[in-house]
Amino acid sequence: MTAVRPAQAPAAPAAAAAARYVPPVAWIITHSNGSQGALYTVPAYRRRGLARLVTAERIQRTQGYRSFVYVEVGNTVSENLWEARGWERGWEVTWEAV
Repeated sequence: MTAVRPAQAPAAPAAAAAARYVPPVAWIITHSNGSQGALYTVPAYRRRGLARLVTAERIQRTQGYRSFVYVEVGNTVSENLWEARGWERGWEVTWEAV
């Protein structure tokens, strides 16, 4: 998993800042089959380039592995993000419930 967290408040003492949990505001994971997924940015932190940051880091960490991503047709935000990173459409998948 690659995640980013907001900066700690500079006025907080070091010990208190280290003990305080700060949840991530953007993340992505690599599934066991090599696909990238669960890309998410907390709404208040969107439009700041964080999705690009975590995808770039995840791609860097998975170099040498065959990696791919499933994007729902019509999800233009996600389509544009991955295409801007140089990824190309390879195939379409249909999910069936049985």
